[in-house]
Amino acid sequence: MNPIPTDDSVHPRRGATARRSQRAALWGAAVLMASAATLHAEMPDFNEPQDWTIHSKPGNPAGQDPLNVILSAQSDVSLEEVFAAMDGTVPAGYKLFCQAGGGESGSCDYVPVYWKPVAVVEATDQAGKVAAFFNGGCISPMFGQVQPTGAPKEQDLSYRAGGFDTCAQYDPPINHLRRYIQTIPGNNNQTAAFLAVSLEQACLLHEGAVVYHCIAPDGFNQGREAFFKNLQDVANLKGWWFNFRDIRRPAGTGSDGVAYDDLVRVVTIRKSGPPVIRREGSFEKVTGPACPQDGSKRFFTNPASGWGTETEGQWHGDGCIRGPYLWTWANGGGWEADWIFRPALDGLTSCFMQAWVPATHSAVSTAKAHYQIFDGDWNRVHEVWIDQAKIGNAWAGDGFRTDAFRVNNANEIRIVLTDENTGGALAVDAVKLGCHTVQPSGVQ
Repeated sequence: MNPIPTDDSVHPRRGATARRSQRAALWGAAVLMASAATLHAEMPDFNEPQDWTIHSKPGNPAGQDPLNVILSAQSDVSLEEVFAAMDGTVPAGYKLFCQAGGGESGSCDYVPVYWKPVAVVEATDQAGKVAAFFNGGCISPMFGQVQPTGAPKEQDLSYRAGGFDTCAQYDPPINHLRRYIQTIPGNNNQTAAFLAVSLEQACLLHEGAVVYHCIAPDGFNQGREAFFKNLQDVANLKGWWFNFRDIRRPAGTGSDGVAYDDLVRVVTIRKSGPPVIRREGSFEKVTGPACPQDGSKRFFTNPASGWGTETEGQWHGDGCIRGPYLWTWANGGGWEADWIFRPALDGLTSCFMQAWVPATHSAVSTAKAHYQIFDGDWNRVHEVWIDQAKIGNAWAGDGFRTDAFRVNNANEIRIVLTDENTGGALAVDAVKLGCHTVQPSGVQ
């Protein structure tokens, strides 16, 4: 195994406080030197919506729900195909539906319930609602604006765990979702699916028949986490490639006065494996504590010793051996791991990163591992938050690429993971960086 070096010659150790101060001063200094067309030379996984919340139909009780899951435009599996995979052909003991629990600090309880479509109750008068209920109506219409421009549109698809069969269920709460489609211009008009997912419970019977639903306590966050686990389970069952990243949008208070956090899970599921996109000038390498190191990639820690080690669950592809991965308690001690790559590219460059999270680490791991990407001048060009507690033996990180930033043949790109007092423990293993030039030097 390659030794873990301290690389004082290229990365002088001035103490955690000095390093953070330097990065803070440089954050925001990176200037994007490309047009919008250049920045999106590769298909994005989604575009920013006009509104991150959906709203009730006029005439219905006022309410708003957050969009909290996105099935990205890089997916080649549709939401309908995901639900079709829940067709009852599940191996014994394999349970696909996370009924309740979840949230960033919780866990899920699994029961064998499948998602089914439900009809929308369009009527706003009581008689119309009663008639709709007896025709399978079990979800109200809500309007979202996920296209960058245009008027609000009603959901194009509505699903509920168990379908109409659970419409009158009081306890435990049942998960449901509404879908809104965003078309990505170009690239064959591929689409991203914005989902508003929440656990709801029956809260009122009208005339002994029509059931009205309320959002369960913490139902937006728990519903998101439950459905995220559904997607992971189905992908594992079918052998599909699964990747996700977390993004943030404003937290708030939604329907029925239920608060929701700022987390959105962006998921990519592909039958054909990870997207392979090559451009003029391309680089993809893996390094870590038990991985090869050479002039194009290296790894070191500060301090160089004293880290905990584990010998199961580490990445052992890409020339990495079955050596230990590292870990440290996330208690604000300023410990740091650095993965340094020299892609030898020249021009405006876009990159993605992924980190391998061993399953054996998940019981004590932090939910907020903060990876930052810096160019050779210590300008931060991207950051990724990875929930190590919910991942096991999988690559996690970005299913999309950074905005373009300027590099030359001598530049290094650094990925830094720092102990930021987030609680739990941080796992340190292999990291993958992939980059390509979107505009070579000299091209305007």
